[in-house]
Amino acid sequence: MQHFKRSSGQGSNPHIHIKGISSLLVLLLLLFELLPKAKAAAFFRTSKDSLIVLRAQSQPKVALAYVTSWSTILPDPTYLTHINYAFGHVNKTFNGVRIANPDRLKAIVVLKKQKPDLKVCLSIGGWGSGGFSEMAASATHRNSFALDCERIIKAFDLDGIDIDWEYPTSSSAKISASPEDTKNFTLLMQDLRGAIGQDKLLTLASSAGAGYIDFKAIVPIVDFVNIMAYDMSGAPRHHAGLFRSSMSAHLTADEAVRLHVKAGMPAGKLVLGIPFYGHGRAPLPGYLDYKKIIELKGYQHHWDDSAKAPYLTDDTGRILMNYENAASIDIKGQYIRAHHLLGAMYWDYAADAPDKVLQKTVFESLGMRTSKALKTEPAIAQVPAKRPAFSVLAFYSADFDPAHISFAHEANGWLASAGKEFGFSYDSTKNWSLLQDSNYMKKYQVVLFLDNVPPASARPGFERYMNHGGGFIGFHVSAFNDQKHIWDWYYDDFWVVVYIKGIPGDPPAPF
Repeated sequence: MQHFKRSSGQGSNPHIHIKGISSLLVLLLLLFELLPKAKAAAFFRTSKDSLIVLRAQSQPKVALAYVTSWSTILPDPTYLTHINYAFGHVNKTFNGVRIANPDRLKAIVVLKKQKPDLKVCLSIGGWGSGGFSEMAASATHRNSFALDCERIIKAFDLDGIDIDWEYPTSSSAKISASPEDTKNFTLLMQDLRGAIGQDKLLTLASSAGAGYIDFKAIVPIVDFVNIMAYDMSGAPRHHAGLFRSSMSAHLTADEAVRLHVKAGMPAGKLVLGIPFYGHGRAPLPGYLDYKKIIELKGYQHHWDDSAKAPYLTDDTGRILMNYENAASIDIKGQYIRAHHLLGAMYWDYAADAPDKVLQKTVFESLGMRTSKALKTEPAIAQVPAKRPAFSVLAFYSADFDPAHISFAHEANGWLASAGKEFGFSYDSTKNWSLLQDSNYMKKYQVVLFLDNVPPASARPGFERYMNHGGGFIGFHVSAFNDQKHIWDWYYDDFWVVVYIKGIPGDPPAPF
């Protein structure tokens, strides 16, 4: 998809494009209250027309979040298949495990009652967590450590162990190291598998460069490898870019995957790591959660189409921060599916925006949908649901320009509440490929585009939806754009521009 330039819809006037009026009158009345809250209309999202041809995969995908012991938010398991609790540590005597904040781990395990197929593992290690070299060097210590892991799995009702030794043979994190660490790492994984059994998960976190570990030796032992495809550089370089560009440093995420495959780990056992934070330089912090990045004021958002990654600059063009957003994550999800990787993981859960936009994107970009098996309290489950007057599905990106991000977040929250009040159902998604699923789209009488138009691969699905009587409301770029050559059908055959009296500014010029 080519660049969508800034539209002429600026200030508080988001242009609106409406089709299928008969099913939209009630919703349109509700939107009058929302419209004055809209911010400047500007959006940018780009990718190649076809990143890689996707093929169906039968293996269930992994959507894994690292949840820290020091955060307080309780994860919502809706968009997760796995949680790695961070962290446990090698104890001071090198023969067991010390868990940070064990009460929090217990609270997270309780989430499995809400979602029975959720997997919760203890991640042992982390940057600066030592004792591994001493423990792994001794057969006695390794065995005692493995047995303690087995004890912890049973005591906390865990699904497995994740080893995050950063890194065997390296003392860069100010931990002890030995040239024998790589060999001893393999022995440690063998002992762990023997202790916890075949029915429990045994995973590990790996550096992007695929060093330090004998991957060929552990292939039959481990369930999967979490590639830490981030922190590969800092501003002004991308720290997690998918592909190489002029802003890349030593590695890209794609190169990290290829290095792991070359080192002997099958693609089907690789989980690609995604950061929910950015790396900046003065005057911005060196590390900043995504939820804080979207609150920044006075900076310019940009997109590196070669790397498939966003970045921030000041007014002079100086690059100040590199990070991930929903657009870059969606492309990584496509990459994962195309290359038959097992899934995606991210650090960390608490860094997401309040509307969970990044975790939703991870989940949906992997081709997954929310499970209907989530358990509810009996009192709620027994209340008969009232049939909604109609159902609405909103597509959005919210990944470029603070005004667009704010609009999409506020619109999703407001419309969800309005649906409960006025009797229509409201769902939102960043997975534009759902437009291609005709059976799925049959559930919805109305489609909203909050800030973008679909990528080329999903456009035929939207055309089918509208040709079969669907209703539509479009905002911002999806309602007005001077790049009509990008999608001839949309701009030449489909447009009906509606100017709502009372909104400041001149109506958009008709095409």
